[in-house]
Amino acid sequence: MRKQGVILLVVVAVLLGALSFIFSDAWLERNLESYGSSAVGAKVEFDRVHFSLFDLTIRWDRLQVADPNATMTNLFETAECELNLDPEPLLSKKFLMEKLAVQGLRFGTPR
Repeated sequence: MRKQGVILLVVVAVLLGALSFIFSDAWLERNLESYGSSAVGAKVEFDRVHFSLFDLTIRWDRLQVADPNATMTNLFETAECELNLDPEPLLSKKFLMEKLAVQGLRFGTPR
């Protein structure tokens, strides 16, 4: 066995493990809720976030954003949503959404 080949495999395995942790669905869900709550000034909750790095898709089953002025009421709420980005414009620091599907958008629902 070559020592360099084994080292390369270990480095690749560690990088893949780190990337899978960084882009894990639970980690992403926690961070989206944290950043969203900071931006809105009220609780933001996602249910079952799924992110795919290969086709740059993010999906969730439910999103609730509390109204900062009436915390027992949602500013808005969604059912299933999906967002798909085109990867090519990302190289030039641009975002192009290929698909944005929002189901069950409601306003002013009770929490």
